[in-house]
Amino acid sequence: DHRDLHKEYRRQRQMCIRDRSSEAQIPSVGTPVASMCFLIFSRKRNIQALRFSDIIAPSILLGLACGRVGCFLNGCCYGAVVEEGNSIPWAVEFPRGSVPYHRQLQLGQISENAGSSLPVHPTQLYSSLNALLIFGLLSAYFPFRRSDGAVVALGMLLYAPSRFFLEYLRSDELAVGGTGMSISQNVSLLVFAAGAVWMIWIFRNKTTKIGLWDHD
Repeated sequence: DHRDLHKEYRRQRQMCIRDRSSEAQIPSVGTPVASMCFLIFSRKRNIQALRFSDIIAPSILLGLACGRVGCFLNGCCYGAVVEEGNSIPWAVEFPRGSVPYHRQLQLGQISENAGSSLPVHPTQLYSSLNALLIFGLLSAYFPFRRSDGAVVALGMLLYAPSRFFLEYLRSDELAVGGTGMSISQNVSLLVFAAGAVWMIWIFRNKTTKIGLWDHD
């Protein structure tokens, strides 16, 4: 009945809030911790960090491509509503009880009797295809890199702007800090700037690539 639907809505809303909070914390907490562990591991194993990072960079994008499929199945990270006049054949309607359904119910876009959400952009699949494309480009570029760290820098330069513009098709993140942009868009600008500085630095220093270990 109506009370059960309202209770379910509140549960889904709390899940959505936790999802946003977790996603916001990943770049601010997870990345520095993972980077520190990576540097410690490389130092203990006498591995060249930049060379090693070039090897694993493509696989990170492959993992992201798989992860976004999971987002699609879960219903999080969903896209904006596709208007009737701009309909696309691949728009997705999420079932009753999903996060997009309850969000649209909250906004008054659908009624309590609706069997599914309004059609939305499958931004999770857009992101998955984007990551898969970048994975292919980085893998193809790897044998031709001119210096260590170039693959990582290229990945940052490719992923950041694509993520920035994909955010405009999403409706689950709000602008923060008076920037008019979402958390992910702000982080994307920083990642792109860091990637540009990194790419300039490694080419100016002309780091050579010899082997993975320091003694190679």
